[in-house]
Amino acid sequence: YLTAAAFDGESGDFFLADHAGSVYRTDGDTGTVRWRCPIGGHMDSLYADADPLVAANSLHPMMRGMFTDDGTIEDTVYAIDRREGRAEWSFSADGLVVRGVTARFVVASGDESHYVLRRDDGRVARGIDCDGYELDGETLFAVTGATVTAYPLTDSPPEPPGKPED
Repeated sequence: YLTAAAFDGESGDFFLADHAGSVYRTDGDTGTVRWRCPIGGHMDSLYADADPLVAANSLHPMMRGMFTDDGTIEDTVYAIDRREGRAEWSFSADGLVVRGVTARFVVASGDESHYVLRRDDGRVARGIDCDGYELDGETLFAVTGATVTAYPLTDSPPEPPGKPED
């Protein structure tokens, strides 16, 4: 069964993910499969707004058992070449959940850390030490204590400040 879908407005094609861990590109008119990329693991989110395509899990670890047969979901985010259907990079961390994707960055959290990954190559652009954050468009809002700081996600996002000393 399908677990995620995204429409490519430029080509009219659809990107689909299935429960067996494959991502597909299908012709929007005929439904013909153009390519299949087996990445393994359950993915519930596809981000097709820029290149590469991002396949990820956005379910909090506590919710995973409710939406999968065996309660397991991949703790990895994958980037897939939109034209050829090959996996370009992956990034894993325990409890990884993708919180947002921009044209240039993937914002994710693991069990103990927050990450800003470069969408083009998967490298960590910034590790974030904060109490929490929100992504609004191209701006990351980091919360530390009672302070909210806005960081525009440009080619080199600035380092958010660390948590204040106790």
